[in-house]
Amino acid sequence: MDEFLVKLTSSALAPLRSDIVRRAEKEIDWAKSPTNIVTSGPFRLRTLSYDPAEAGLTLERNSYYQRDFMNDAPDKAVKPYRIIVDYTMTGEEILAAYENGEIFFVGDLPLDVRSTKSLEDWADMGEVKDALSTHSYVLNHDAVVRYYNASAFAKLSSYAANLKEGTDGDKIFAKAEVRKALSLALDRDAIANAVVFAEAAKGLVPNGVFETIKKKDLFADNRTNAIASTADMNAAKALLSSAGVDAGKYMFAISVPAYDEVYMKIAEMVKASWEELGFHVAICAIENIDNTDKAVSSNAPILGVKDDIFYENYKAGLFEVAPIDYTAFSPVAFSVLAPLAKGYSGNASIEAHGTTFFIANHISGYNSEAYNAKIEAAQASASDLEARAKLLHEAEDILLEEMPIIPVLQNKSFTLESKELSGTDYCYYGSPIFTKTKLKNYEDYIPAEEE
Repeated sequence: MDEFLVKLTSSALAPLRSDIVRRAEKEIDWAKSPTNIVTSGPFRLRTLSYDPAEAGLTLERNSYYQRDFMNDAPDKAVKPYRIIVDYTMTGEEILAAYENGEIFFVGDLPLDVRSTKSLEDWADMGEVKDALSTHSYVLNHDAVVRYYNASAFAKLSSYAANLKEGTDGDKIFAKAEVRKALSLALDRDAIANAVVFAEAAKGLVPNGVFETIKKKDLFADNRTNAIASTADMNAAKALLSSAGVDAGKYMFAISVPAYDEVYMKIAEMVKASWEELGFHVAICAIENIDNTDKAVSSNAPILGVKDDIFYENYKAGLFEVAPIDYTAFSPVAFSVLAPLAKGYSGNASIEAHGTTFFIANHISGYNSEAYNAKIEAAQASASDLEARAKLLHEAEDILLEEMPIIPVLQNKSFTLESKELSGTDYCYYGSPIFTKTKLKNYEDYIPAEEE
């Protein structure tokens, strides 16, 4: 029962109205607009703008959240009436506004500002927490990595990187030696220092995930085979040689969401490391685009919404290398490791007009019989948590040896909170909870037209 309760903390189990889920089968727009998005939390989305001059969103109290609408006070369960999130300011402007008492909570800082101080210095000013996610690089084992050609390589940095000219090449990412070499080439300490709110990843399972179900007994603390935090180029080159791979013969692109400066910075440093091995590496920075979907009910365009092409490409397997924040949606190690085993990837499908059930590999294409067996054994040992933990450590050891997905950084969150605020809490996954947050003398900040 205790483990069941732990699993219930997963954000994947947040409730959603069943009638809305059924509606999604006929309408694709119910979650794409502030006017009709359906949520079940303490706040509802009032406005959303991507306009650079006013980018941001406004959250308002959900008056139905854990409240008897007819009998309870409006703020019985949710204290703040409105939360305004502003994305228009630079890092310096954010800090100045915070110090001047114009904003009261900072949930992140741009790289240009965070890099002016060390992680320890920032921790003295605000709150630094493990984010229960590992910034990792997914290698597409099914990708045909093309032979280097100067004219074709020049096009890899554009969105047309996925529109390949020819397929002459080899599936070198299907070789464990190549993947391990790419991992060995990374200086994780240097990357963490550049990002600031991070530390070198020791494995795929992030800090904060339980060994069994005890909060103080962590999986990461019991890891015995951690990956190196500094680069070993000689070992990396030796592995490529043993695999018969001449790095200078190949070119490939790292697909990156252009809107995320942290992802971009990490990609630049990863690119430099892999070029030192001899590979020809491009960064394909993919921008969001204006939504192209139409409302099913009216066939009218859904305006004011952006489509995340990077993420759509990633889900469709249209990438050679892609960075992701591999997030623990449960503080149980099994939930982190199982998706890389066949049968647990979440990519199963059923033919529309038949009974054929297709079980897909992980998005990377990884399929290891040894790893699958460890995960199956761990699942069968669910009643013996210590035995399962041992099997899960053995499973992670296989991953760190075969490197289907390369852990780079243990992500950390950083927040600044004004002394004018009180009542803010944090969930175990690091996200702030504003349900009981109060602002001292809040009346002083209400715009005149709303008084």
